[in-house]
Amino acid sequence: MPEMVRQLVVTVVGSIVGVGIAVVSGPVIPFFNEALSRWQYVAPTCGDPRGLELLDIGAMQSKKEATVAVSSDISLGKTRGMLFAFDGRPGSGWVPTTSTADDADESVRFPKDDWMELTFTSPQPIVLVCAVNGKASDWDSYIRADRARTVEVSFGDGEQKVLRKTSLRTLPQHELQDRQELKMPDPKARGYDRVKLTVLDRYLGSPVEDPNTGEAVDPPTGLVMLGEVELWVKAEK
Repeated sequence: MPEMVRQLVVTVVGSIVGVGIAVVSGPVIPFFNEALSRWQYVAPTCGDPRGLELLDIGAMQSKKEATVAVSSDISLGKTRGMLFAFDGRPGSGWVPTTSTADDADESVRFPKDDWMELTFTSPQPIVLVCAVNGKASDWDSYIRADRARTVEVSFGDGEQKVLRKTSLRTLPQHELQDRQELKMPDPKARGYDRVKLTVLDRYLGSPVEDPNTGEAVDPPTGLVMLGEVELWVKAEK
């Protein structure tokens, strides 16, 4: 067989085999890719905390496995409002008494650091901290209330304290209940037994205007809220 003919036959046969493989494997490739993706590591986020477990702070406090302390709370002594930050409802949350409202009493006027501290009886393997920033029950409530601008988080492991600051955002209406991630140091193998959040400054609330007249109908509340605080730990195997 002449060399030219031989090369032509090889090329044609190779093309036919390649087409056949593509036809046979084509329907299988998407399933293969999906299976492979399940084995790839994807870092958990506040929107997708895969592989992690949420600490139930309310239950832990009831069992005396954790304590929650705050600088102030408008509901303290009545409904223990600081625990609203851990109830899974973005429309409720921790609301300090400090106020930016013009008519607020001078004893609670902003600026003033507002803080929440969680202490655990045993170290917790915390790897992710998330927050709903503001009163996120609805858009009017969200824009009327103050929102945290900068939050400092302190992590303690019984030996040292590490600080991290995070700039939070004011979100658009369709995202106001989204969780925002708070920066933290590399997770400790033995975990952390103390976590303290401090609101250093705020975005000020705005009045709600009548859509027909443009007149202000509801003034800003002057109060800041953290609608939710979530502490995620490594899931037990």
